[in-house]
Amino acid sequence: MDPELIDRIYECSFIPELWPGVLAELAGIAEAPGGSLVIAKDGAQYWTASPGSHERAEQLVRERWFWRGTLLARATAARHAGFLTVSDLFTPEELAQEPVFRDFWHPQGFGFPVGTIFSTPTGEYVTFVMTRLLDSGPVDRDAVHKLD
Repeated sequence: MDPELIDRIYECSFIPELWPGVLAELAGIAEAPGGSLVIAKDGAQYWTASPGSHERAEQLVRERWFWRGTLLARATAARHAGFLTVSDLFTPEELAQEPVFRDFWHPQGFGFPVGTIFSTPTGEYVTFVMTRLLDSGPVDRDAVHKLD
């Protein structure tokens, strides 16, 4: 990964207003139109997104799509220190039943996310997600390794 991008990621911890641009760069690695960051603890949420996914991220959080179905539970249970694709977490049959895909992303033409989730020492869950268009196909392993 670009060392300057890594520096910008660290800089976001001091200047959160920089996240939308950094998320756009991360989304570019995944060849996705945008990326989002959601931080949640005990129902309180903070989120931000790149310009390419801002409206979708706002709706995703407002309507609590991440908390429907098993996506977050599976991603958390994987305890993977890095990015995962949808095929790392679901079979095609399971995916067809997952609400965020079936009822939110797929109708909008999206469906191939790559993301990571981790907890902080203070108990927040931090989630990064970049979702590709269905027509673009799955995120390849090279992009996952770059994001890691």
